[in-house]
Amino acid sequence: MLRMRVLVPLFLGLAYLIALLGLTNWARADLEAQETGLNPAGDAYELNLDSQGMLWISDYSAGEIWRVDPSAGSYTIFEVGGNPSDARSDGAGLVWWADFSSNQLGRLSVAEGEASIWEIPGTTSLYGTGLDAGGNTWVTDASGPYLYRLAPGSSEVCTYTLPLDGLSDYLVVDGSQVWLGDWLNSRIDRLDTVSETVTWWELPAGSYPEGMALDGNGNLWWADPNLGELARLEPGANRLITYTQSVVQHPVMISVAGEQVWYTDQSQSVGMLDPRLDPGTVITIPHSSELASPSCAPQLPPTTHTVTVTNGLVTWNTATYTTLFDQNGWQVFQLPTGSSPWGIAAEDSVWIVDTGRRVLARIGERRVYLPLILR
Repeated sequence: MLRMRVLVPLFLGLAYLIALLGLTNWARADLEAQETGLNPAGDAYELNLDSQGMLWISDYSAGEIWRVDPSAGSYTIFEVGGNPSDARSDGAGLVWWADFSSNQLGRLSVAEGEASIWEIPGTTSLYGTGLDAGGNTWVTDASGPYLYRLAPGSSEVCTYTLPLDGLSDYLVVDGSQVWLGDWLNSRIDRLDTVSETVTWWELPAGSYPEGMALDGNGNLWWADPNLGELARLEPGANRLITYTQSVVQHPVMISVAGEQVWYTDQSQSVGMLDPRLDPGTVITIPHSSELASPSCAPQLPPTTHTVTVTNGLVTWNTATYTTLFDQNGWQVFQLPTGSSPWGIAAEDSVWIVDTGRRVLARIGERRVYLPLILR
């Protein structure tokens, strides 16, 4: 579990050798980004993009959830209290978050400025969230080997125990499937909520699947801060492909946009991989399945309270991110001193939450890597 959020110091070399074998193109253009300040007394981490193009930022220390509207150039701060984690919107006016320092799962009505709070029994710390098409909310347990599903209409909570009492920080919900990264046992777990079956894949020793995302082919990607790599699981083939370079040290969060995989790295950098240009390292990994046995019970209805709402206009400042590496499908950029990038969301633009400098950064357009093809 990384949330007690010790920031990893920078141990990057000052220069990298350029291979002059005529095989690749080395283009050292620095990256111009736009940045805007977040709460200077807070610690913002997760960043989620909803179906309406709104950005949702969880400020753990300030007890705030931020909404940034890029098209309107505005922001709204909702003071929900506690230590919000992994806030995400359903795109229809409701925003869910987990409270890392309690057993509370929250729902914010944006229109009414009202928070509803459910208490999840048996836990003292919640972490990652996910929403399914049936209106259920999923949340991981930072203090135990559990996954919870809340049906808001009935306040029923179903509790799933992860195989081998595993622990997962984040989760990804895709249709009837829930993906988890078990860092305690170095596994990827997938719960099928129709058959109530859990399938897991054994990862190499020491693996720590942190931030996760699915690509358009149904493959699961994650960032591994322990092994210093990005990884992709092709579940149909039980195939694991790992990718790394010397500048990839402690990647934590990941976002897939088309053929590009963007990530944040606690070594004060942000990067992009185009896997079409890097074959990675391929291995076949074992997998197994078992029936899940959830325990379900109705809980008390939620308590509600009004939240303080603050609106404002975004002010952007220009920052330059220095190119560290630009070769073989990778582009890696050094952020300014004091950075600690965490949350990331890539679509037409790439958005980054820098916890260390308390800013939201925007890269205006996703960069396209064009290799030099020699005949």
